[in-house]
Amino acid sequence: MAYTNTKVHLGNHIWFAPYASGTSDADNKPATGSFYKVGPCTNVTVTPNVDSRIVRGPNSGINQVEDVIPVSNDLSVSAHIVSVSQLFWKLLWQSALGSAETQYNPGEAASGEAPGLVKAWLKIQQYDQTNTLFNSVDLWCALTIGGGVSFGESPIEFDLNGQVMLSTLNTGALATAPLT
Repeated sequence: MAYTNTKVHLGNHIWFAPYASGTSDADNKPATGSFYKVGPCTNVTVTPNVDSRIVRGPNSGINQVEDVIPVSNDLSVSAHIVSVSQLFWKLLWQSALGSAETQYNPGEAASGEAPGLVKAWLKIQQYDQTNTLFNSVDLWCALTIGGGVSFGESPIEFDLNGQVMLSTLNTGALATAPLT
């Protein structure tokens, strides 16, 4: 396969499916209809991290790098969201607020969750400037709100952070056209 360069502007759409033992967890990806739209987002940032060790060996009287061995890696995703949903209120108030509930107790998480952190499947779909699906990825994540949230004259905006967790069901698919 030959690699080519493609100029592309991506619009991002994000959905989530909260943890539900046996139907939405690290070993079970929920059906497409089980995802809730997070809301419009203006930016998605993906940050890959690799921790590695350098192996050195002697060469002409000095030690030189012979190899680099990865010892751990992680992937995180953040999105700037420009609307609010039940997920926003659940993360902000660190509560057990469900998709159809209005009552919540700040600081009281749902059973099996830590306050302020939601384990969920995150679905990111990215469309190019011709409104053609360019990339689609499903990730098992621990979701949090990044930073504080202001309530004032401006519409509410927040950063949704996702630490990708291990799951054999984490998948992604690029459109074939940009890679030919």
